[in-house]
Amino acid sequence: MKGYFFKNLLVAVGGLVLSAAVVYYLLIPVEAALLRELVSPESGTVEEWAADFSGLQSWVIVTSLVVALVWLLVALIDPGRHGSLRRWWMALGLVAVLLGLVACIWLPQAQSGVVYAVLLSVLNAALLYWLGTAWWTPATHKYDPFGSQFLRARLPW
Repeated sequence: MKGYFFKNLLVAVGGLVLSAAVVYYLLIPVEAALLRELVSPESGTVEEWAADFSGLQSWVIVTSLVVALVWLLVALIDPGRHGSLRRWWMALGLVAVLLGLVACIWLPQAQSGVVYAVLLSVLNAALLYWLGTAWWTPATHKYDPFGSQFLRARLPW
């Protein structure tokens, strides 16, 4: 039992880190470039504002990873049947999205375009939580996250 737990925990943590790297290195720079065109900061330059946005998204990534790790630990500990933890998965997903929204409090003021930054922050939190849980949830609860059956049916491994 102990070997099962640690093997699945190691795979899950590795998968979460991989998902975070994809979001951080591929998605955040594209979003920052997009926001440079859409945001008019009240003070400072657009480049400074985009750098602050990227820094806050690092915080969003870390909090989403922690919430996803809590889900994975719950799924590893609970030996229940498929679908029995879907409410927990949805509640933790809501926590990840709310933390993405809370991060926007620290965004620098802007004259226009802040709505896009808030939307992207919430989407980043939701996307990372979903990717981390849909792909890497242990076998006992692998179909609890919405869309995981679709994703897992198309994985090459």
